[in-house]
Amino acid sequence: MIMNKLRPVLTACLGLSFVLSFILAFFLAAVPPAAAQNQVRQPAFVKIETSGEGTPTTKILFIGQSILFSYNTPHIFHMVASSKRPRENYLIEMVAQGGYSLKDHYEDGTALKEIRRERWNYVIIQESTMNQIINYPPYEKFAPFFDAEARKVGAIPIQFECYDESTTDDAHSRMHKEVMKVANLVHEPVIPVGSAWRYVTKYHPTIPIFGPDYHHPSVIGTYLMACVIYSKLYKEPCTGVSIQLEYRDPTTGKTLILDTRANQQSKLLENAAWAVVKASP
Repeated sequence: MIMNKLRPVLTACLGLSFVLSFILAFFLAAVPPAAAQNQVRQPAFVKIETSGEGTPTTKILFIGQSILFSYNTPHIFHMVASSKRPRENYLIEMVAQGGYSLKDHYEDGTALKEIRRERWNYVIIQESTMNQIINYPPYEKFAPFFDAEARKVGAIPIQFECYDESTTDDAHSRMHKEVMKVANLVHEPVIPVGSAWRYVTKYHPTIPIFGPDYHHPSVIGTYLMACVIYSKLYKEPCTGVSIQLEYRDPTTGKTLILDTRANQQSKLLENAAWAVVKASP
């Protein structure tokens, strides 16, 4: 008798349970595995290199993400600078992680720790591409923290303008305006990599500055970034650089060498970098 009375209630409960189970299964299937598992963000890593003997005369810290480390922009800049200024002793350091924004670097803490560890000459600060193009508030919020820490150790903080993958000027224009806005907010100069990128895609469209994924730079695109950095810091062209860049071809896996002395494209990029830097504020 009691079971007969409870049967409708139990049936309704079982039906509701089935519906909830179905909804939960659908939700889990729709959520990417990383999000479902609340994947832990990878910590930032540090790479350090020096040149010359004795105490470094020029110390530069790079803070950023995969655009910087895919072909190790700080290392190629170091090669360029050492070729142009062989008497200088360099300390070059990079703190980076894939996809990191300045907010991520702030929460991770490694970049701030490395700023405080040394009396840097320059601290080059790269915000994520997305935050430079459309997601402005985190960029505007966290850039001043890194600016303040860099100035405390006597460094000159510099904003790194990224490039975009768009074939039109719209995304670059928005990025450029935002980077200049933040630079003016914190009274910093700008390394105009994005502007150099647009210059090359306009005037030298056959030079393959993008990598195969059309997001990260190719090795010669990384050379362009290094030239822009050099020209901005030293206020001179990086023409006449004599270096050999050994790299692995992403398509074939073969080890190749880019010799800037014999490569006509590298000469065009050196001139492009200087033309853009001269025209930048």
